[in-house]
Amino acid sequence: DRLGGYPIYAPGGRRGALASLTYRFPIWRRNDKQTSWLTFKDVYGGIFYEAASAWNQGTSPTDDPTLARDYYSNVGAELRLNMGSFYTYPTTVNVAGAYALDDAKYVNPIFDVPVVEYNPQRRVYLNVGFGF
Repeated sequence: DRLGGYPIYAPGGRRGALASLTYRFPIWRRNDKQTSWLTFKDVYGGIFYEAASAWNQGTSPTDDPTLARDYYSNVGAELRLNMGSFYTYPTTVNVAGAYALDDAKYVNPIFDVPVVEYNPQRRVYLNVGFGF
């Protein structure tokens, strides 16, 4: 999984930890409307909070003095559409928006390159897949 409010390299490290809390609720259940090969079934909404960190040495964040005492976090909301395609394949479309709550700095552990700083920003994701 990933920390949705940040670019993938923002936490930066070879080891990491991620915690996520999500509350998902039904908006429209048992719709069962069919259009062409798609059957629209359920719509769910959700809100979430995620926190993560990354480090390069040892097995825990406390083993690495250079680990960002930084735990980055974000909040967001999502809308999930539960469908069926071609009558049998469970299909989902998920649109999620996340907002980073903290500034992040990426320090490359291998190469001596400038530090990259990420300011809080909104990010939107669209996922289409099979299963729910």
